[in-house]
Amino acid sequence: MVSIIINDVQRRQQHLKRTKEAPETKKMNIQIPISFLPTLLFLVLCIVPTSTILWIYKKQTERKKSPLNMEMLRSPGQSLNEQIQEMTYDILMYLFLIPTSSVLIYSIIITEYFSSGKQINLFTGISCLAAITGGGSYLFTKIFRLLKQRNHLRLGYDCELAVGQELNNRIRDGFFVFHDFPADGFNIDHILVGPPGVFAIETKGRAKSRVAENNNWKVKYDGNRLIFPTWTESRPLEQAKRQSQWLSLWLSKVTGAPCKVLPVLAIPGWWIDRTAPAAMPVYNGKDSSFLARKERILSPQQIKAVSHQIDRMCRTVEASSYKQDT
Repeated sequence: MVSIIINDVQRRQQHLKRTKEAPETKKMNIQIPISFLPTLLFLVLCIVPTSTILWIYKKQTERKKSPLNMEMLRSPGQSLNEQIQEMTYDILMYLFLIPTSSVLIYSIIITEYFSSGKQINLFTGISCLAAITGGGSYLFTKIFRLLKQRNHLRLGYDCELAVGQELNNRIRDGFFVFHDFPADGFNIDHILVGPPGVFAIETKGRAKSRVAENNNWKVKYDGNRLIFPTWTESRPLEQAKRQSQWLSLWLSKVTGAPCKVLPVLAIPGWWIDRTAPAAMPVYNGKDSSFLARKERILSPQQIKAVSHQIDRMCRTVEASSYKQDT
């Protein structure tokens, strides 16, 4: 009899224990999503309006298409401009992560504090502060590096655009002008095809000092090196030569006839001081008319054949209006 009473008491105690634990478990299950509510609300307010606008825009434009039925030629600095756009998207994403991550950590701490009624202990506070500081430092460093890289790309893009626009003037001299030619793992900035031959122009953007002093706006060219005020380099010359050789081999293959390509280097905005005779022309990108004054070596048939092949490779730009993947 006693054992029956003891067993009954034990069953009642276990039942009461389960009854007490059930609300706590339910409370814990509710606390987890509540901690994320401020962050979720923040994300919803950012994503929902944007998605709604894009969906409405897509619905309004899906019944129309661009009238262009052919791909367009590449513009000066096309590749650099695309890289700049992608890098800008990355910068915006990291900028968005800074407030999002901070709000997430802060909301978890505050919600946990109010829901539990307990004070935040020192370890939790230090851990959260370290997480915010560490994550913020990483994002700040990443954004700063991306901004520097983007500014470097912008320098190259501006220089290629300036040189390319000036080279377009050679059309009046009978040249075909192409920009940002996609080669085998690299791009040739500009190509001119005309009676004097085929020219592969490489453009290099080099920043100058804000204060003009001690001829710091001049670069000396001795035929082998580019001697700037505070540094010396020869890689741009080697690159221009290497790319012209590649283009010569490629054109000879696709046209079925030998085709010589002359390398040219443009350094916009600098005064070029030629200290020795050189086989490769180097100029400041302002006047390329000297190329039109060279001896005529290509016939109209040869110009047409070469231009056709280059044109075919440079037509890679699709119409951007009424695209359904926006």
